[in-house]
Amino acid sequence: MVPSGPDIPSDALYEALLSAVFTAKKRIWIVTPYFVPDKSLMQALIIARHRGVDIKLITPASSNHLIADLGRSSYMRELSANGIEVCLFQDGMIHAKAILIDEKGVMMGSANIDQRSLFLNYEVVSFIYSEEIIIESERWMNMLIEKCHGQMKPASNWRKMGENLMSIFAPLL
Repeated sequence: MVPSGPDIPSDALYEALLSAVFTAKKRIWIVTPYFVPDKSLMQALIIARHRGVDIKLITPASSNHLIADLGRSSYMRELSANGIEVCLFQDGMIHAKAILIDEKGVMMGSANIDQRSLFLNYEVVSFIYSEEIIIESERWMNMLIEKCHGQMKPASNWRKMGENLMSIFAPLL
């Protein structure tokens, strides 16, 4: 169990997440309703992809917050441009949060992959190393992926303006 929040003196959750991304050898599959990472995490994912790691972001096609959707879109486009598969779940909202790292472990808990959740909110995650849970998590993620289709559409100029405006507020989303 790893907690995070304003009363925790270090960023143990964030550091563990970055460490997992940097050490992954085969895959990083992320399930999150909101995706607004900071620059370091974004760069770590892109570097991992350049190393040949299979990275998938599984997220709802539309979340329950338009502002969060505007805030995440430019990050998701950047992932796609770098060969990272963005899987848009078409069957409603996903509130689950999980990250599958290789066959080594899975992180599950309350933390979204956004700056507010990682740096401001009180969150807790479990790092699970049980082979049975890792296999079941992979099955579950594959079931989600089966309900994902479509690519991110190119952004209109108005959409880009909205996304750029939201990037100013990214730490608060």
